Amino acid sequence: MYITSTYPTDNLPLDQLIEHHLRMLSISSAKFVRTIVLDNHPPCPWWNACGKGPQDEILKQLSLKEKMLIEPVNYDLLDSSSFFGRFFQVAGWEAPSVATMFPQDDSNWTSSWVRKQQYASNFLSMLHVLQTCMDKGEDVQLCVYVDPDILVYRSDTEGIVDEASAIFADNPKAVVMNAPNTCERRPKHRGKCEVNTRPIWLSSRLMIINRDRLVQMRFPLQVDNKSFPDWSTSKLKPFFEKTFQDGLVRAEPEAFVLPLCGGRKSFFALHPPPAVTMYDFLASLASRGSRDNNFTVLQDADSLQFDENELQGTKVLLQRFEAGTFDLERVKQCQQILPDKAEVQKGLAW
Repeated sequence: MYITSTYPTDNLPLDQLIEHHLRMLSISSAKFVRTIVLDNHPPCPWWNACGKGPQDEILKQLSLKEKMLIEPVNYDLLDSSSFFGRFFQVAGWEAPSVATMFPQDDSNWTSSWVRKQQYASNFLSMLHVLQTCMDKGEDVQLCVYVDPDILVYRSDTEGIVDEASAIFADNPKAVVMNAPNTCERRPKHRGKCEVNTRPIWLSSRLMIINRDRLVQMRFPLQVDNKSFPDWSTSKLKPFFEKTFQDGLVRAEPEAFVLPLCGGRKSFFALHPPPAVTMYDFLASLASRGSRDNNFTVLQDADSLQFDENELQGTKVLLQRFEAGTFDLERVKQCQQILPDKAEVQKGLAW
């Protein structure tokens, strides 16, 4: 089962990214018995990112497709201690909720309240991912969650989903698997992926969950309250990834694994360029960008639909990326694309 999400400020067309994910996660998209899109639409006017956005019309079209389900993220659950408590129990906290973790009246916090909204929204959305996998995946072996803007690469012969069953079989305690980034590249050993069974940091950008093992875990997962320090004094923030990883490894130290056979000859996941330069980057790919080699901010953030630059630029980006027309050695970019307009004009993906 493939799961993704969408947010009003997402700046890549969701339909193109879903098709890209399904092509690149596996050599056979038929492995996915259903596709679920979590529509993360915060309520107005309290939330900064609310109202209509360019993904709305795309969601309407996607809802008409077979095996495609559009599910709303329920913001009534933001204050629900029972919903949060289904997944996590925090030592020393009585009946916490997602809202508990992101207090509004923190005048000492150096960042804006808008940023807290983003953290809370992401946390709530990712709890819906776990809920969807556990409650709507009875007939599936794997739940594959991919952030809507993540680029996924595979060679002609394999994708990360094709390797997942063997990796889980070789690691019987593993519950969740991440995709490697471009710097986590090692050749296979005797035809098998080398696996790190104690990774440092879980990422929610691309998670493959062994559904049977997930539901067999003893929920709620126990989390140390040190994971949630005082917002005003600590740099650590209660990201979903941190909370989920703490709960997983507390229950089973080898529950989270990372395959290290990523790279050009296998598979990896990569973030797109920073949002502030995305429009000009896509325009350059669509052959309508500015002539200088610097990417500038041109996008209308309030636009209710994607324009031709964004649609065509995304199409070209995905075509070049899937064909492997990129140079990973030119600039070390483990997690995110760092585009160069001169390279784009030469025909590379970035």
